[in-house]
Formats: sequence, structure tokens, C-alpha cells
Amino acid sequence: MDDRFQDTMETGELPPIRAAHRRDPRLIPALAAFGVIGIVFLVMAFLAVNSLINVNNTPPVAKVSVPPTSSIKTAVPTATNTPQSQIIYINGTPQPTYTPFPTYTPQPTYTPQPTNAPQPTATPAGQLPAPWTNMDIGSPAIQGSSTYSNDLYTLTASGNDIWGTSDQFQYMYQNWNGSGYIVAEVNSISKTNSWTKAGIMIRASTSPTDVYAYIMVTPGNGVDFQWRSSNGSSAQWNGSEINASAPVWLDLTINGSTYTGYYSTDSQSWHKVFSVTFDVGSNPLVGLALTSHSANALAQATFSNVSVYTGGGN
Repeated sequence: MDDRFQDTMETGELPPIRAAHRRDPRLIPALAAFGVIGIVFLVMAFLAVNSLINVNNTPPVAKVSVPPTSSIKTAVPTATNTPQSQIIYINGTPQPTYTPFPTYTPQPTYTPQPTNAPQPTATPAGQLPAPWTNMDIGSPAIQGSSTYSNDLYTLTASGNDIWGTSDQFQYMYQNWNGSGYIVAEVNSISKTNSWTKAGIMIRASTSPTDVYAYIMVTPGNGVDFQWRSSNGSSAQWNGSEINASAPVWLDLTINGSTYTGYYSTDSQSWHKVFSVTFDVGSNPLVGLALTSHSANALAQATFSNVSVYTGGGN
């Protein structure tokens, strides 16, 4: 039996085998060879990395690792639009410097201006606003007129009368169709005659003998209602005078073939004067009528708050 094994059996301890191995002279050449190989590997790695960092010993501003055929672009210019100078190296060869194009500045967008809507044309002083027109009916001796200014209508007229079988007066009128009513305030009337008449009329035509219905005020005979129911016949009236004078509100309500006259002193409380029924034809005229009741003298009346409504009545 080996003495070392005998000693182990007697003492219970293993022999110092590892110590004997460390002292083995055959390990020294192997370790030296591995050390040399490691040093050479480290030196080669260092040189390779250093060649990538500093090619031709020139410090780079920017470093790009791309294939030789790749397109090279620098960073976008700064917010101040000042291009940054950069040199690009590929495999040690400096590349042309990229100069960015100027930044595009958007131009203001054209904003179309709104088209000015046409404004209502003011009616020149003295001229009647559409659709009003005027004429003398029955050829009175002195020519009359109708004018407009500042919401006030002014009529002047001569004429024998609106009465009998034929009439003479100044008429400011427009076409009428259907049912409705016409309202006006008679602000003033000259006292050319106590029977000078100013008011609202519906009439079949401009013929002096044609049919009509008429609510009016006079300087001396109050508010009255009169009519002619057939062409060329004698005119008629309500038979009693209403005690009222200008300024006064008048209303002529048209409901089919029925014509009713009203008056008011405040435009709020309305009073019926009279009502008649007959046909005034298919194309009647409505408007303001004034006669002086004197062939050789002019009368004048003013009207305001003139309104024409269709489709209803008081």
C-alpha cells in the first residue's frame, strides 16, 4: 500500500494533491502562451477601435457609418434658419457639405371679403315711393300734386267735388288685389271749403265717372262715407256727419265686394262709419284722394302712417 494512502487511513486526511499540481513545472509554458495571445488580441482590438474613431488622425465633427453608395444628409437647420457647417467622412474621405434649402415661409391666405348687400334706395324728397303714383282725375282747372318727404305725404288739389255723376280731384294710388285694408292718419286739411274732402278711396279706374267707395274727413262737416255703385250713376253718402276733425285716423277695409269705413282719434279705438257692398271690378285702385270743392282754388292735406295691408282688416 502507498505510504500516502496509509497515512490517510491512519490520520483521516487526504494528501496535498493540489499543492503538488501548482508546483508542476509543465503548467508554466502553457500559461505564458495564453498570456501572450491575450495581450495580442487586446492590442489589435484597441487599434481597430481607434482607427474607427480617428481616421488619418483628423478629429471628426460628425460621424456617419453608412455604405459608400448611401445618400448623406445633415441635420435640419436650427430654428434660426442658420445652416450648420458639418464635414462628413466616409472611409477617411471628406464628403461634399450639404447646404439646406431656405425654409419655406407660407404666405397669408387670401380671405374673400363679403359682398355688400344692396341697400334700399332712399326716395328723393318730393318723389313718391314705389308703388305709389298720382294723377288728377276729371281734369280740374288747377293742376294738383302728390309729394313725399320724411314719412309725410302732401296732396294739393282743386276740383269741383267728389260727388254727383262725375268727379274732380287729386288721386295718389296703387293697384289692389283681394281683401285687406288701408290705414292713414290725416294730419291736416286746409279749409278751402267746408266740404273740402281728404281721405282713403278704392276706385274701379281713373275714369271720373267710375264706381268707388270713400271714407273722408272735412274741415266743417266731420267724417263721412260716400260711394258710387255703378258707372255714371249719382254718388251717395251715409246720411249723417261724424263729429271728428283732423288730425284723425281713417281705415277702409275691403272684404271681397264689401267696403267698410272706420275712424279713430288715437289709432287704438276704432269706430265704424258705414258699410256697402257692390263690385268695383277686377283691377281696382286704392289710395289717398283730395278735392278742394272749389274749381278755382287749391286745397292741401297731409297724411302720415300710411299703410296698405292685404289678407285682413279691422
